[in-house]
Amino acid sequence: MAASARKARTALAPLERGRQDFISALQEVHARMQKLAEASSALLTEESLAPVVVTSTAPELLRAEFALDPIAGPAARTGQARARVLSVAAGGIIASQTPFAPGSVLGGGQAFDVLVVTSVGDADREVGTRLHLGPRSTPADVATSIEEARVGLTARIVPAGRAAQRLQIASIATGSHTGVALVDTVRADMAPPALGEFGLVRAPADTILDLTGPDGDTVRLVSPSLHVDASVEGLRLVAGPDAAGADVEFDWSPEVHHVADRVGALVTAAACVLDAASGRLAPSRPHGSALAGDPMLQTMSARVAAALGPATRVPVPGARVDRERLTFDRMAFVRAVSEDPVGTEAAVRAGARELANLARDSVDPRLGVLALRIGGELRGVRGQSAGRTDAGERMGHREQARGRHGEALRSLLDHLDDERSWLGSHLL
Repeated sequence: MAASARKARTALAPLERGRQDFISALQEVHARMQKLAEASSALLTEESLAPVVVTSTAPELLRAEFALDPIAGPAARTGQARARVLSVAAGGIIASQTPFAPGSVLGGGQAFDVLVVTSVGDADREVGTRLHLGPRSTPADVATSIEEARVGLTARIVPAGRAAQRLQIASIATGSHTGVALVDTVRADMAPPALGEFGLVRAPADTILDLTGPDGDTVRLVSPSLHVDASVEGLRLVAGPDAAGADVEFDWSPEVHHVADRVGALVTAAACVLDAASGRLAPSRPHGSALAGDPMLQTMSARVAAALGPATRVPVPGARVDRERLTFDRMAFVRAVSEDPVGTEAAVRAGARELANLARDSVDPRLGVLALRIGGELRGVRGQSAGRTDAGERMGHREQARGRHGEALRSLLDHLDDERSWLGSHLL
C-alpha cells in the first residue's frame, strides 16, 4: 500500500513542478505589468510632456519663461525674439532735504503728528496714515514708526555728508502710478514742520521694452512690475534691476529629451510585459510554451502592442512592433516632437492611458484578471497539497493500527505456546 502511494506521488511530481513553474511565470508577468503601470502613470501626471524651454543671451538682465504651455501648434512652440529694455519698474524714493545731525531731537522735543500718504496703481486712490511721535523723537524714531505702520514703505537713515544724515523713504510697490509723501496733518499741501521738505530721489517707473517677435513686428510692452506678459501666447519676460538699456535675444523650443526618456521607459516596460507573457524572459523553463499558448496572456499581449504600435488610430512615433517584439526608435520620436509636438503629445497620452487602463485591469488586487488568476492557481496548489497530506496521514494511521494488531496476535500466540507447554508437562 505504501509502495502504491509513493508510486503515485512520484508520477505526479513532474506535473506539480510544471504548475509551480507556470505560477512563477504568471507572477513574473504580474511584476512586469506593475512596472508598466508606473511608467504610464509617470507620463499621465506630467502637465506637459515636452515643456517649452526659453534661453536668453543675458538671463541676468532679461529672462523669459512660458507661464502657460503654448498649444497653438508647432509655430507657437518654437521661435526667436529680440527685446530692447527702455526702463525697469521701480518704486518711488523720497528723502528729507534738510540734513540732520546724528541723534537730533525733532520738533523742539515736543510730540508731533505726521501724515504718510501713499498711492498704488491710481493717483486718485491715495491712502493717508497718521503717525504720532512722542516727545524727544529722533529721525530714527520716525523711520521705525513708518516701518511698524506696515503701509508698504521702507524707511531708513542714510548718510548725507560729514556728520549728517537724511531720512529716506521708499515705496515697496513698483510702477509709475505709485507714490509716497509726508505732509502736515493740518494742511496736506505743506510739509510737516518737524521734518521739513522732502525731495524726490528716484521717480517711480514702469518696465518698458520693445519686443520684436518671430514675425518681425515690434510692439511696445509696459508693465508696472518686473514681469511683462509678451505678445506671444504664454510668454512672460522678467527684467532684472539693471536691465535698462539692454538688448537681449532669446529663443524657445520644446525640451524633447525629457519626454523621450519617459516614452522610452514606457516602451521598454511594455516590451518586458510582452517578453514575460510569451516566456521569452526564461526560454529554458518548461513554462514558456504554456505561457505562449495561454488565451488570457495572448489577449493581454495584443492589447499592449496595439496601444503603441501602428494598429492604433494614432500610433506613438518611434514605437515599432515586429514579430511580437516591441522596440523604440528614439531619434524618430525626437523628430516627431520637433515637427508636430501637439500631435505627438496627444498620441503619447492616448497610448499611456490605454496601457494604464490595461495594467489596472490586470494587477488590481480585487478585480485584476492577472491577480485573480494567480490567486486561483495558488489555491489549487494548496488544495492538492492538503489532499495529499490528509491521504498520507490516513495511510499512516492504518499502518500503525495494523502494526498494533500484529503485535497483539504475536503476544497471543506466545501465550498459547506457554499454555500448551504447561499442559503438556502436567498431562504426561
